Amino acid sequence: MILPTKNTNLDESPLIAGATIIELLSKGNVTVSKLLIKMKKDFPEHYYIVTMRAINMLYIYGKIEYDQTTDSLGLLK
Repeated sequence: MILPTKNTNLDESPLIAGATIIELLSKGNVTVSKLLIKMKKDFPEHYYIVTMRAINMLYIYGKIEYDQTTDSLGLLK
C-alpha cells in the first residue's frame, strides 16, 4: 500500500485523479482511450499509471462501472 506523506506529489495521487475522473464521468460515459487523452492534459507525468490506479480505486469502491461492449466507463449512482 502506498502511504501518503507530507511530501507526496499531488500530481501522482489517485485521489486527485479519481476526483477528476468522477467529474468527467458526471457528464456521461467515456471510453477508456478518451479518458486517457483527457487525463494526460491534467497529469502530464505518469498519467497512465495515475489514471489506472484511480480507475481501480473507483471500481473497487463501487463508484464506476466498465462496459466491455463499448470499452467505456460510467458513473454509478
